[in-house]
Amino acid sequence: MAGNNGGGAEPPLLTIVTRSCKRPTCLAKLKASIAAQTDQGIEHYIIEDEVGRGIGWSHREIARRAPEYRGQYVQVIDDDDWIVTPEYVADLRRIIQRFLPDVLVVRMREPSGSVLPLPESWGSMPHVGRMAGENAVVRRDLFVKHADAWSERYEGDFDFLAALWVDAERVYWHDAIVLTTDVRRRGQVGE
Repeated sequence: MAGNNGGGAEPPLLTIVTRSCKRPTCLAKLKASIAAQTDQGIEHYIIEDEVGRGIGWSHREIARRAPEYRGQYVQVIDDDDWIVTPEYVADLRRIIQRFLPDVLVVRMREPSGSVLPLPESWGSMPHVGRMAGENAVVRRDLFVKHADAWSERYEGDFDFLAALWVDAERVYWHDAIVLTTDVRRRGQVGE
């Protein structure tokens, strides 16, 4: 675990969980975007993968470690994604204080220029390929409750989102691109 607020007495606002697999340039870019946040109420967990374990292993690790996450909210941001605005966590804090959402949905730009969630999915239940795990900022108790839904298959984040949506009564759709990625669909990376 690495963290900006990981050892404090008061829980941080946000735990960011990062799956990383031998992409130091990408991970450094993500860490720099976290360090640049004007609101440092952040705990950063890094799940270091090894070549050959696969995405299923990292999904199981996300689930296994979920009770350890201290943040009031949890978001999975992979090592090849980064936060595009230094006000992101400060904006989350304002939204959370005002609306007390179960889940906040944020937008992420892909290298192709497309944005997730896709426009046809905005404001509706998640669908495979139209929304990614990175798009969801989840209240900690709901994240922990549904963590075991992270399946071993490639779309394990969708399995988690589908299970989560059953209990998510208050969803706040934050119409701002706050993440970008070097990843093309199906895990092709730009490092």
